[in-house]
Amino acid sequence: MNIYDTYGFKSEDLEEVRKLFEMVSRVILDRHKSDYMGGIYYSKGRTNEENYILRRNYSDEEGWTEEEHKNLGVILYVSRSERIDELRRLLLNSYQGDIFFIERVVITEDRLYQKYQYIHGKDKLIFEKNLS
Repeated sequence: MNIYDTYGFKSEDLEEVRKLFEMVSRVILDRHKSDYMGGIYYSKGRTNEENYILRRNYSDEEGWTEEEHKNLGVILYVSRSERIDELRRLLLNSYQGDIFFIERVVITEDRLYQKYQYIHGKDKLIFEKNLS
């Protein structure tokens, strides 16, 4: 099973969010620059394994990363982490209202795509599709 979480931060200060994320998660992110990613962004890991990407939600080159969440300045993607539930708890408890859990996507072993939103402390299934 693969799990992908998306978070948004109210802050537009990418560096400050990075420092706080690294402190809370104990994951040190690497700095990169890419026009495709809207300039400076941070990441750790590879596409098909545990992976973290921290980037601005808006750039002049690319527009909005998360169009439906224009009130959020920085976006964090967490993919395939064995600590994904622990990280969600740590992040939501550490940022006290400055973070928003956007969604969780789960792809099960039998190729079922499920999208969840976190409502009142619980995951609520909002979409499901068989990918087989």
